[in-house]
Amino acid sequence: MSSDRDHSQGAQENVNLENRPTLSVVMPVHNEAMYLKSTLESWITILRSSQVPFEFLAYDDESTDGSGEILDQGSENFSELHVVHQPHLGHGPTIRDGYEAAAGEWILQTDSDKETPPGEFDQLWPLRDSYDFVIGRRVGRKLKFGRKIVSACARLGVRFFYGSGVRDVNSPFRLMRGEFVRSSLPLIPKDSFAPNLHLTGLAIRGKWRVREVPVISQNHRIASVSRPLPVTFGKLLSLFGELRTVSRRART
Repeated sequence: MSSDRDHSQGAQENVNLENRPTLSVVMPVHNEAMYLKSTLESWITILRSSQVPFEFLAYDDESTDGSGEILDQGSENFSELHVVHQPHLGHGPTIRDGYEAAAGEWILQTDSDKETPPGEFDQLWPLRDSYDFVIGRRVGRKLKFGRKIVSACARLGVRFFYGSGVRDVNSPFRLMRGEFVRSSLPLIPKDSFAPNLHLTGLAIRGKWRVREVPVISQNHRIASVSRPLPVTFGKLLSLFGELRTVSRRART
């Protein structure tokens, strides 16, 4: 069962209904056919066994390797899986769209490459009664030099503009209270390069109950920066400007 981007509007209209899901899972997908089928099956199995009412929102960001077809096949087998096919927007705008569409009391974001295995959900979910924002700090992750620089700059940017308390600030494995996400999204540009950075910072700044826990990083491939370094540093400068803008909005 595939759908287009009007799923976002429908989900938003249902946020306040009593039958909303307890959990919304948001997963961006771009050319991850190698691991995608097993990732989906593992997630659905784990979530069903938890007996948590959930929806699984998978966003195909114009994949060219058959990922979209795998998602469509999955949606025929799993009623909880809702697939959105879209023109290529990039990781940041895609997950932001997913957050806008999510109707759950809780929102879990995970990537489709199985870097953090679905079984690590059990590290986050039991903490929901004590915390509003639980983020997985990836342990054992191997980074190339360029990505190390990007990660360090992101951490420093969040610390400077919002405050300290989280190390893996841009981790794509995170459980967030829906109330927090929906109150924060209007502050974040729709084309944001890294909305997760802002959400981490806003959780720290807003005194939401934040917890960082270690999760496994399977390192299917060593994380690297795909852009030339000058382009990457240009993106970092833009990101610092974005962090400054959003942090100022949060103070008003």
